[in-house]
Amino acid sequence: SSSEVYVRCPTLPFVETADVVIGRSTSPRWLYGASKLANEFEAFAYARDCGLQAVAARFFNIAGPRQAGRYGMILPRFVRQALLGDDITIYGDGEQIRCFCHVSTLCDAVLDLLDCPAAYGQVVNLGSSAPVTLRDLAERVKARTGSSSRITYTPFEAVYGKDYEDMARRRPDTSKAKALVGFETRFTLDDIIDDVAAWMRAHWDRIAAERDF
Repeated sequence: SSSEVYVRCPTLPFVETADVVIGRSTSPRWLYGASKLANEFEAFAYARDCGLQAVAARFFNIAGPRQAGRYGMILPRFVRQALLGDDITIYGDGEQIRCFCHVSTLCDAVLDLLDCPAAYGQVVNLGSSAPVTLRDLAERVKARTGSSSRITYTPFEAVYGKDYEDMARRRPDTSKAKALVGFETRFTLDDIIDDVAAWMRAHWDRIAAERDF
């Protein structure tokens, strides 16, 4: 599943037991979160009626090597722009809050949850609890890559249209994951940026040439 499920949840950090507040259906921004929530309902229905061993793991901004910037994956997009010397482009005012977790940490956590019967039938947040604004993320990427890129801002409506909205903040409570499988993040944000940049540099001919990154 995804942190997008929380949509307009008023509490922070997001806790698995919180009621979900879905945005208006005329805004396409909330379709992804609503579809993920529907997937959870379906999985747990099969769990109740058919004995399926189901766990809904809600991922929070996973990042790492081999991740593409398309579909809103902001950290690899920032890193690629910085390495190219292009403008690092932030959509919105840059005050949106996100927490980034290394993909290898999440892979281990998923495998641990699959081997944990106590997790069956549960919703579990997986991600980092260390918040960063997108403005600060862009500055960090620029510093870690030694880039001369400018940081620029583009209004949401110029990219997605006038009905677009965004989650202003996204931060998980991961105490359930810690209790179930001892979940802990092992990588800092700088570690993640460095890993993404190192992988891109190692595959630069392809990365630089990709138009739909």
